[in-house]
Amino acid sequence: MSPTVTRSELNNANDIIRETGVRPMRRAPLEKPYLTAELTSGCTGKTAFVSRRAAELKMHRGCVAYRCKYCRQWHIGNKG
Repeated sequence: MSPTVTRSELNNANDIIRETGVRPMRRAPLEKPYLTAELTSGCTGKTAFVSRRAAELKMHRGCVAYRCKYCRQWHIGNKG
C-alpha cells in the first residue's frame, strides 16, 4: 500500500522549498550529434558527426557524407 500525503503536508513541503530557494529540476539538453574534430591532423577544424544520418541532416545540395579514416566519425564534403 502506498503512503498517503495530506494537502497540508504538501503545502508545508512547498513552503520549505520556497524558503530554501531550491529550483525545480530542468530537463537536460539533448546532446549535439556533432563534435569539432581536433584530435588528428587529418580532420582538424572539420565538424565531425557521430552518425551518417546526423551528417546528412546538415548537408546542403552538392555535398556528400563520408567516414573519416582518421577519427572514424562522419564529415561533410563536396561531391567531386
